Amino acid sequence: MITPEVREELRRLAYARGRAEGVDEGRAAALRTVAINLARAKLDPMTPADEDTLRHLADESLLLQLVNALGLAVTAADARAALDQLIAVARSV
Repeated sequence: MITPEVREELRRLAYARGRAEGVDEGRAAALRTVAINLARAKLDPMTPADEDTLRHLADESLLLQLVNALGLAVTAADARAALDQLIAVARSV
């Protein structure tokens, strides 16, 4: 039988785990939004396939790399190269 103390500790652990997962998901969503907005601003044009790829990308490390690369991109060609490189890496993972 589970004591009330153990039950409360299990609730606390479950809450902490859920909160940590929510923070991680929120961070990835924010990076994804920034990447999409930067890509829209830097690419001419951004294709629906590009946007779809970014919307489904969940790897925070890849999203951060893309945000950095797009932020540094001076030309649309630089931005396209950064996005194409990310897509190639994402597909190989």
